[in-house]
Amino acid sequence: MFSLVFLIFNLVASQIFNCQNGIFYRKEVRQLQQDGELEKFITAFKLMAKDGSLVKLINNHGKLWSHSHFNPRFLPWHRLYLKEMELELQKRGSPYLPFWDWSIDSQDPLHSIIFSSLFFGENDNKTREIVNGPFSRDVYNTPVGTINLIRDYNITQKSIFYHPSLIQGYTINKTRFSDWSVSIEYGPHAIVHSVIGGATGDMSSWIAGNDPLFWLHHAFIDKLWHDYQKYHNLYSFDGVAYGSQMNTDEILLPWNITVKNTLNNEKQLCTLYTSYNGNKNTHESVNGSIGIPVVPEDWFSNRGANETIVEQMRNETNNVQVPTQVPTQVPTQVPTQVPSSGAYGGSTRGILFSTVVIVIANTVTAVSGGLKCCFKVLF
Repeated sequence: MFSLVFLIFNLVASQIFNCQNGIFYRKEVRQLQQDGELEKFITAFKLMAKDGSLVKLINNHGKLWSHSHFNPRFLPWHRLYLKEMELELQKRGSPYLPFWDWSIDSQDPLHSIIFSSLFFGENDNKTREIVNGPFSRDVYNTPVGTINLIRDYNITQKSIFYHPSLIQGYTINKTRFSDWSVSIEYGPHAIVHSVIGGATGDMSSWIAGNDPLFWLHHAFIDKLWHDYQKYHNLYSFDGVAYGSQMNTDEILLPWNITVKNTLNNEKQLCTLYTSYNGNKNTHESVNGSIGIPVVPEDWFSNRGANETIVEQMRNETNNVQVPTQVPTQVPTQVPTQVPSSGAYGGSTRGILFSTVVIVIANTVTAVSGGLKCCFKVLF
């Protein structure tokens, strides 16, 4: 029975991951506003918070924390996690999961339009609760943990987001994926969590998924990985990271999908990213050389990383040639226009096949006299 169930699951996965029904093109969140799609994303996200589906996703992030952080699984695990979230959003009317290019806001984050009432709101300096916009304390209750969304900003001269030229430096100079992966998790990934979450905010805890910015942030991290792969034409999973040998046959939980089935975003997960050509004035607000942002020393240890791993991550992240001027070109370009049709058909197929698997799994359970199914269908 177990073999039959896993066989069916693998067949389902292969159907979801073929792209006969088109590609998911993810846009930068500011582009959503310009294209009139931001409200659809916000509405879908808040519906997920109310109907319990977001709770399940956030709990998985907590339960599988050590499985998905500070080890080679970090990027492929979160790639699948984003795909699951995107399919749930699509069921509720959002065309895709957007990304947030925080490098645009790198030098002056809190004056970004992202932290205004037009997007994701401003916070109360005392309570740290969001006080305006669609996720304010008056209109949005978080599904897990805190009742109101908390952002406890930790902005210092050394704790800002990574500048676009730093991102390009990592992309160009880190020719081995394992080195690049460690650098991204320790540096650009962690600093956004630390700056927004601070000491008490949602983004600094396992319930970070309460904040829509968590999903947009990780979508941008995934875009950086996608751009890195395109730039180097490198879809490998090589080397040693965090003291562990990287292995493409490793299973990603709870999906029971191997790492090698996540390495090509376009061909395996039917996902591409558009470039954003909007206002990038903050790119130029740099005086002199560009420094590497500093994540607080205890940020990693408080989240389960041992000192040996932290030291390895720190050394790899600091080992990069930092450009002194803003680059005039990014290392890779992806389409700026989204196809007008055929781009989002894959989600319906996923829903259909998940229904088939659930029915079969329930049948197996009944036949076996209470046998509990050994996997969780997420698509």
